[in-house]
Amino acid sequence: MKLALKKLLQAHPSIQVSTLLSGTLTTPSAKGALIADGDYYSIASTTGQAGNVTFSNIPSTYKHLELRMSLRDTGGTTGIAEWYVTFNGDTTGSNYWKSRFYGDGSSLTGQDTSVSSEGIWGVHYPRNGSALTGCAILQINDYQNTNKWKTIHSFGGGGKDTSNVALGISFGHWKSTSAITSITISPNQTGFVSSNTFALYGIAG
Repeated sequence: MKLALKKLLQAHPSIQVSTLLSGTLTTPSAKGALIADGDYYSIASTTGQAGNVTFSNIPSTYKHLELRMSLRDTGGTTGIAEWYVTFNGDTTGSNYWKSRFYGDGSSLTGQDTSVSSEGIWGVHYPRNGSALTGCAILQINDYQNTNKWKTIHSFGGGGKDTSNVALGISFGHWKSTSAITSITISPNQTGFVSSNTFALYGIAG
């Protein structure tokens, strides 16, 4: 059986291994390399979105998700902006718990709230008058698990202005056992500049 399977995979390197064996492993390239735990795979990316950025129809292939962003807000000349993340279009009720810590080089601030309908806080990023562009990494654990609430955390840096940088972490959960099929990132101030980038990755597990 093992010899026959090996010959079949060599003859057809793009075949879906999950059709032959239990599990969800696939051959992502013509080389026939199997997905390995912890490997990152690009799902989708976009630039130039002024308002909400939504990744929909997210495949269920992976264990975790990671979203990497470069961020700057269109409004203002100084100060900081922030973003929120919501899942599956859920913006009703009080289905999100959120908390964050950030520092500006002279003080550390913590913020916490038990419920929210607007989503989970992200880390801060600069406004348009600043020469800075912020960055953030959002990680979503066990996004397909239907036996628990979904937990996220993000970290990165933004700017209060060109001389005051805010660095921080945020975390929270979506109080739903539904599998995550879409992610929406929303600006909480004026909007995103056209040079912002958003790239979604799947993490095998």
